[in-house]
Amino acid sequence: MLIKDVAASLYDTALVPMSVHVAFIPRTSSSRGLSAGEVAQIIAQQNPTKFRVRKSHLRYFEHSILPPKQNWCQITLVPLSHPPPRQYESDFIQYRSGLPVVSVLPVAFDAISDIQTAPKLKKPKGKKLFQLLKALSVCKPIAIDDEFHGALLVHLNRIASFSPEWRGIVSKFVLFCQGEPTSIQATSEAVDMVAEGADVESISDSEDDDAEEDETEPSGPIDTRAPTVAERPLPASITPFPAVQPTVALVRPYIKKKRQDRQVVVSNATRAVVRLLQSRGINCVLHKRIAAFEYGIRNAPGEVELAILKGTGQHLSKDQIERSLLQEKPDLFAFRPSENGGTQRIFCYFDPTIAPPTKNHCEVVFTLIEIPLTSKYQTDRLVQLNGLLAVSLLPVVVDTLPVFLELSRQGRAAQKLLRQVVPMFFRRCSTSMEALLPIDEAYHREALSVFNETCNSIPDLAQHLKPFVDFCRKFMSSTDNIVPMPQETTQLSRSASTEQIISVAATNHPPLSVAEGLRTSIPISRSSVVAEAGSRFSRQRRKRKSQTAGAINRPQAACIIARRVVDILHSLGVGCALFGSLASHLYGNQRYPQDVDMLTFPPSESMMTQESLKEAIVANDSQFFLKDAKDPQATYRVLYFQVDEDFAPKRTFRSNRCKVDILIPGTMHLPALSPDMIQVRNTLPVIPYSLLLLHKVQAWDDHRKMTDEPHKYEKHTIDAKDVLNLLKSEHVVPLRQNRPWADRTLFSEEFYGLSRQRVREFYVAHPRSMQEFINLGF
Repeated sequence: MLIKDVAASLYDTALVPMSVHVAFIPRTSSSRGLSAGEVAQIIAQQNPTKFRVRKSHLRYFEHSILPPKQNWCQITLVPLSHPPPRQYESDFIQYRSGLPVVSVLPVAFDAISDIQTAPKLKKPKGKKLFQLLKALSVCKPIAIDDEFHGALLVHLNRIASFSPEWRGIVSKFVLFCQGEPTSIQATSEAVDMVAEGADVESISDSEDDDAEEDETEPSGPIDTRAPTVAERPLPASITPFPAVQPTVALVRPYIKKKRQDRQVVVSNATRAVVRLLQSRGINCVLHKRIAAFEYGIRNAPGEVELAILKGTGQHLSKDQIERSLLQEKPDLFAFRPSENGGTQRIFCYFDPTIAPPTKNHCEVVFTLIEIPLTSKYQTDRLVQLNGLLAVSLLPVVVDTLPVFLELSRQGRAAQKLLRQVVPMFFRRCSTSMEALLPIDEAYHREALSVFNETCNSIPDLAQHLKPFVDFCRKFMSSTDNIVPMPQETTQLSRSASTEQIISVAATNHPPLSVAEGLRTSIPISRSSVVAEAGSRFSRQRRKRKSQTAGAINRPQAACIIARRVVDILHSLGVGCALFGSLASHLYGNQRYPQDVDMLTFPPSESMMTQESLKEAIVANDSQFFLKDAKDPQATYRVLYFQVDEDFAPKRTFRSNRCKVDILIPGTMHLPALSPDMIQVRNTLPVIPYSLLLLHKVQAWDDHRKMTDEPHKYEKHTIDAKDVLNLLKSEHVVPLRQNRPWADRTLFSEEFYGLSRQRVREFYVAHPRSMQEFINLGF
């Protein structure tokens, strides 16, 4: 069984153990118990590549981590007699993530017994103990026996005498050991208040982009059948202390969480809930912060907020919807008690793809929209985001501004955070201007009122809000509400003008065939509005002399070119999907795309070929042209897009032209995808992430073998970086659970066999990718 620090980490304490403590017991009392050294030698002989004995200690070596980084940890083996001490008997062993661990009280006993004097509590070891006890106080304990409880009480009373903060944190353990009818699972409000105000709990990290407080919480569904009891008086051995009033503090926990895991949990929760509701005939719409997240805002919300459109499907209340989801998927949904200790229960989604001690759940909040529907929830004013129905961009901005106002009224830490969040938010909004749809005059007046209030409190926001203000005024019969703007007219850097944004956003384009109802248009820009000189929301950056005010960069230009190709192909009745470097960029890879790779799906009854599709594109758009291949014996011609100065600055692409590759299924093992297999990223169709990953590995393998062509051989290093970046993305996490490699529609038998061999060769060349590919099933 696991004991001490490693057991504590499995109780979701956010504690990172420095070594692994394992206790082992002989099978029978008559058998000779092995010593720790003998067991270590047996383990090392069984697997010498991962386990070695160094200086009489067993060590585990992780080969995916390369020196000079430490790639090993020590394993401490603790032999126990038969029968073992009471707290180590099988009746008190619990299983966390499939591993046997001791119960909560022995973990707390081992941690407290190392602290002998009060001065040690001021050291990092004391801070770690404070975090550990606070996290264990929400776990359900198991009573052992009076002897063990008495020994634990001695240590608890000694710790409680150090300070009022420690008295509060150990009070629940004392009550439990003394036999008081209370539940440690119900968190004490007084303990929470002290922990919130204590210096030892958290450290400030407000310079991070992500400003949310990310607390460590239980990693699985919590049994809510245990009754929540009121706070009981402390025992006589512990004197009560005055409660500390909670304060609003923008701090990070002692151990920071990975932003990527939170994004995965929220994304999976959204799709799971929407899929289950749609199967019941209930229409739901993403709004508020979860809609902003799907629009590309980097900060993942702590909850999934969905609007239920009444009049669709069954007429269910909020409680009925939550109970029905819980009954259908009890492994994914559960009720948790409220953190403030009240009787209210919180409906949560638990992600099975995230392992503890990482937080793997988020709250799900439903809002019922009555008939008649308010204007922003009407069907003709909704958009499709990655296959999900969401409100348009204007309500997302309007709902976010009150959060900015609240931050501006707080202290310096909040205002510093605001200076970081605002440019990032509007930079992401500028990439989704095609989703800026008109609603109605009443809502536009309400939006202008919110803009007016926000600009009066935060004048520097006026320049960011100018496109939205102009958009609302355009669709109003009168412009009574005037929002104060900066005296100097701001310029849209590397973006279209406000009038262009409005004209594009107001135009209804035909929907893509891969996602019904998806409103499409040419993306305007991926860059943000540049703040004017002296603004406290932006850093001053030196502009390139060769770059004009309305210029766009290479990814933006590639997206516009891809949109033109998609529109032409759809007008011909040909489906398509992006792959290659542009698809990787749309999935989050930071490397700029060099060209546009398009996989096309001509109708089966047509006689269209790659060359005929290229000729059709040239015939429909004069900026496309064909050029003979470098090989004089080649029977194909290369399609290019001419990049002139009106479209993008010089040297945006090499030779001021962008190559466009048009392929059909069967080439390079590319499959014929049905419309439901195609994903949508930034309104552009792309191939599934799993297929993109293996094709990037294929590109790496092909290029590294072209030693006789140096310019192609050099590309294998770029391909390797792309593969490593794809393995770090949040999109790879669902693949660990789904493992879609057996789908012969996506991966032919031949391609899958070649891919397995390529993956092995890849992680031999790049060992840090080995564990990730193993998690994916290779």
